Amino acid sequence: MKEAYESEKDAGLKTRKADLCSLVGMVASEDDENDALKYCLVGSRKELVSWGHEYLRCLSGQIGKEFEKKIEADEDTEELIGLVDQIIPEFIYHNEEPEAVDLLIEVEKLQKVVNFTNKNNY
Repeated sequence: MKEAYESEKDAGLKTRKADLCSLVGMVASEDDENDALKYCLVGSRKELVSWGHEYLRCLSGQIGKEFEKKIEADEDTEELIGLVDQIIPEFIYHNEEPEAVDLLIEVEKLQKVVNFTNKNNY
């Protein structure tokens, strides 16, 4: 699948193949590789929530590791924060506040949790 992605010439199809590689990368990549995140970042980055809770949890773990690497290398982290902004509401909506808080702490954006507090979860 990675070879099919790399050899694709059509930009739209390449994006869709990246999305597929990202989803498959959740279960089929080596332990030390961040394939789900790597291909997610070059994919469409749309409707991540529809790909399932386990996918979001996988991305969440890989985002934390990648964020740390980018901070150490003094690189931009905005694209990772964009993914976090999609994942956090889903975690909160499904009563997984601890996972949401953990992810926000890992990307140094804990203050964003305030945007998701209400009378039922404060």
